[in-house]
Amino acid sequence: MDTHLQPASWDWIRAVVVSTFVILIITSSILMPLEKLLEPRRLDRLPPWSRWFLVLPTAFASGFVAEIVPRMFFAVLEIVVNHELMFRPGFDFLIWQLWAPLFFVAGGIQMAPRFKFSTFLVVGGVKIAVAATNFGRDLRFVHGGGPWTAMDPTTNSPLWWDAIVYTVCIGFLIALGWFLGRQALEKPHRQTVTAVP
Repeated sequence: MDTHLQPASWDWIRAVVVSTFVILIITSSILMPLEKLLEPRRLDRLPPWSRWFLVLPTAFASGFVAEIVPRMFFAVLEIVVNHELMFRPGFDFLIWQLWAPLFFVAGGIQMAPRFKFSTFLVVGGVKIAVAATNFGRDLRFVHGGGPWTAMDPTTNSPLWWDAIVYTVCIGFLIALGWFLGRQALEKPHRQTVTAVP
């Protein structure tokens, strides 16, 4: 880990969260029209085998677009406003480890013609495993005597921020899995009830 330290600061967190919120509102004007490509009635025109074939490519494409578009806008905006990249590591990490994974999972699930919960177990499981593995690495570093204020050498964001983002990502994905699991359990029950004369 980097020897440079960044203690937790409400001003830094507020700047990252507010700038993320503003950038995501701005970039939604680009992402929303792209989402229309995955509308159910449009996808229903494709043969089911092709939709299964496209689950992972769609997930990767969705995650990539959701990562690149906000990061481009943020870089331009922060340079114009601050004339330097002060909060970029925090913003980049939030987009890379929370926003893009959510789009990755949503894109894969949307492309799947059926078995949305099973699809979630694959695409969501991958992202939960990545977040949990990285979070575990950070915990091992801190347990070994490293400070939470150390900077991650890959992202240049503080470990305490990484831990928050990993936890929120895992929480969101588990909540989505729970919702999809409940839907999957209720669907056969509804079909059984309506099938009874």
